[in-house]
Amino acid sequence: MFDTSFAMHAREFANYHLRKCEPLRLGNTSPIGVYPFDVFECRDGKLFSIEAASDSKFASFCSLLGAPALAEDKAFATAEGRWANMEVLRARLTERTKRWDREALLDKLLSLRGSESFPVGPVNTMQDLSVDPQLAHRSMLQTTEDGRFVVLGNPIKITSHGDGAPESSTVPNPPEYDANASRIRVEFMSKL
Repeated sequence: MFDTSFAMHAREFANYHLRKCEPLRLGNTSPIGVYPFDVFECRDGKLFSIEAASDSKFASFCSLLGAPALAEDKAFATAEGRWANMEVLRARLTERTKRWDREALLDKLLSLRGSESFPVGPVNTMQDLSVDPQLAHRSMLQTTEDGRFVVLGNPIKITSHGDGAPESSTVPNPPEYDANASRIRVEFMSKL
């Protein structure tokens, strides 16, 4: 699943490697009327995603952040209230999350078990993904033979050796600009 979801970002990944800048984020909040189901920033500038929309999950999240009073505030005590007051709540939660380094906060959040737990995880940048050991292991990060480009591998793995990873982590170099134009013209013209 990771391979496939990563492959869905081929354009953004290529653009990141060509222009050396992270893609613009186009939306974080769930459109289904529950909150917090959003992305928050930590002190180190890193982001994480969370879905703690039920009353009990929200209370657990607030308690862990050291802000249990947020869950008791009438404006945020219900799912409807949290949705209606989303902007104010986002600002108050962000004020708390920015006191944490992401790894420390994720360690705390991921230590919750059973009914207190909820979906949470890091939001990776293209830079993070470019050095991700799992993507490298799965041959989803492939370098051109000349080393100039990093491209996405194929998420579909069909091999005879059973581990699902292709044998090579390099791919052929792309053709130079206009390198195949005459051949393509000849082939095109021959089909007319």
